[in-house]
Amino acid sequence: MGALCRTPLFSSFSAADKKLAEQALEKMGIAHLKNASYTKVSGGERQLAYIARTLVQGAKVIFMDEPTNGLDFGNQIKLLEMIKALGDEGYTFVQTTHYPRHAKFVSNLTLFIKDGEILAFGRSEQLINAENIDKIYGINYERYEDRL
Repeated sequence: MGALCRTPLFSSFSAADKKLAEQALEKMGIAHLKNASYTKVSGGERQLAYIARTLVQGAKVIFMDEPTNGLDFGNQIKLLEMIKALGDEGYTFVQTTHYPRHAKFVSNLTLFIKDGEILAFGRSEQLINAENIDKIYGINYERYEDRL
């Protein structure tokens, strides 16, 4: 898992590669899935496995397209917590999301794009507010803030 990119054709994974994979699974909290079939794990577990794979590859920048899409609320929180923790360790995540609260929770910087145009870029805690959410989504966010 993740070491294939540096393993010669028709070669086996090294003991070091296997150890890296086990450490990454442990770090993601999914070591118990080590021998699980891809089709038998949940969407949240799958996303954590994707991140583990990138850690084994040695990536420091991880791109994710709507990583919480299709996940139940609990797995969304677990995934966001893991992204935040890895960000605190020095990993960089570039992700797309339709949920401003998710971005505010895990991101230092936010880029708002609408209809292919950049509307705003800056510190998440300053940028993600009712006024900007109103502009992006065309709603009165304050009306729904406590309900969402």
